[in-house]
Amino acid sequence: MQPMSAVLFMPPVLVPELQEPLEIGSGREVQFMSPYLLRQNKLDLKLSGGLDLLFEKFAEREFSKLYDLARPSVLS
Repeated sequence: MQPMSAVLFMPPVLVPELQEPLEIGSGREVQFMSPYLLRQNKLDLKLSGGLDLLFEKFAEREFSKLYDLARPSVLS
């Protein structure tokens, strides 16, 4: 089991209502972000192939947004 190497912050997937910025008045907005923990191989893929390629791999393997250390990497 590989330790997590990086954190990718993105709009939340599990709570679609929080994907859009929340207006808090005076022209100010709050953008909610969720942390997604990455193993080294996912970080390497993101750095070499870009975020779109990483998302493509997530989609191919039906990536779960829930954190699970025992879950195999989507790149395995």
